Amino acid sequence: MLDTIIVIDTSRFFYKIDSLNKFSDFREVFRKNSSIIYRELSNRIVISIRGLEDKQNEIYLNNVKLNNSIWGFFYANVLPLNLISYSRVTFNDYRLNFEISKNREIGVFIGSYNKFSLYYKNEFFGFERTYNENNYRYWDSFNREYQRKNNFEDKIGGFFNFKNLNVIFYNGKFGMPLRGYGNEGNDFEIYRGLIFSYKNYYFNYQFYRYNYENPYESYILNLYYLEAIFSNMEALHKRLIFKLPLKQIGHFSIILDENNFQFDYKFSKLFKYHNILSEISLKRRIPNFSELYYKSNYAIGNQNLNPENFYTLQVNYKPVSVFITYIQNLILWIPDGSYWKAQNLNYLLLYGLEINHHYKFSELSISYIKNKLSDNMILPYRPNLTISISINYNFSSFLKDKLVFIYYSKRPSYYYPSSFYLEPILIIDYYKFFEFKKFFIYIYFKNLLNKSYEFIKGYPMESFSLNIKGGLKW
Repeated sequence: MLDTIIVIDTSRFFYKIDSLNKFSDFREVFRKNSSIIYRELSNRIVISIRGLEDKQNEIYLNNVKLNNSIWGFFYANVLPLNLISYSRVTFNDYRLNFEISKNREIGVFIGSYNKFSLYYKNEFFGFERTYNENNYRYWDSFNREYQRKNNFEDKIGGFFNFKNLNVIFYNGKFGMPLRGYGNEGNDFEIYRGLIFSYKNYYFNYQFYRYNYENPYESYILNLYYLEAIFSNMEALHKRLIFKLPLKQIGHFSIILDENNFQFDYKFSKLFKYHNILSEISLKRRIPNFSELYYKSNYAIGNQNLNPENFYTLQVNYKPVSVFITYIQNLILWIPDGSYWKAQNLNYLLLYGLEINHHYKFSELSISYIKNKLSDNMILPYRPNLTISISINYNFSSFLKDKLVFIYYSKRPSYYYPSSFYLEPILIIDYYKFFEFKKFFIYIYFKNLLNKSYEFIKGYPMESFSLNIKGGLKW
């Protein structure tokens, strides 16, 4: 159903987000669930579930883990987004899995400020070509207003399916986000990836390069119980993981990392009493290669880091959820003399209340999440309160409208409560969907109020834009 975007499974703690390819990008859909994403760096989609760091969330495509072994994070918009149909979010694991759709469809997307995408897909193969620019409102010293280019994304991607063998590829060049007002910059980043998967086995190759510096590459071979990771950051780094699945409760892993033995785990147990669900989960995260070995003129890794330990309790009654997560030995990059250095902090405490409800012609998502770091610190750029309201109106079986209101409370810009706070944001988007037999046209009016706003200081977001997507399904 086009109107039903967020589907809540009442027997497990997960949310299935449908109809992703009916929108112009993931941002519009994820905003509809206030706990999933609220941090954006212009064209980059930085996924954050319940306020965690992006490296602490697990991002998958067709059950293949995408988190880069060097940096730990993955920008979702690197993927061929028009070929993806839905996403499943498992909150207790802080996990999000994208699924490639295999329905037959051909379409084109055009939008304000040189946005263009062309794609085709069926059950055997799919292909996408996309070019996007992001513009923002800028005022000069004479208070004259301009529309200026912030950054761009230029990418191709696709997939092939042959019986149980699946191949996914992506290649993109991304302009670096704006670094302060009035500075355009010519920096860019290149991302490439190639995934081969067969049943429970896969090979995942990732390439990253900043401008014309030496590239970073990662090779991941997963043979279900065994995973081998190789990465070339400054030097060759390797990690072998032996995973022991434990039926219904999680897994335990033994890790050989640079000749040192470590271990990690993920356990969870669900309890049900009438309509009340509760779940306890435990997991551990081993530091990634950049946290251990990175070295530059401004940042340095730390080979003495301890793993992060996660302890989560959540309770759900119909549309209402409450949760609390305690993270021991949280790893953060914080200033240390003339360098930023990866360091362990004693703890991070996250707790909150979530409401996600769908009723006839409307959808409501409210998230109130607080965080507290040791040493009287807080995680920056997390709003305490996020509200999303969607109002749907069906003129007929083939003509539907959607009006979306998204509100973010003020957000600190640094680790201390006394830091500068970004102003609250109210964004209004309007969508018109037309579907008749095999033909469809979707029209998007984004940022109707033409608000000038930021999710992260120094990275202004796009002003009002008009976007159109159309095509055929069969």
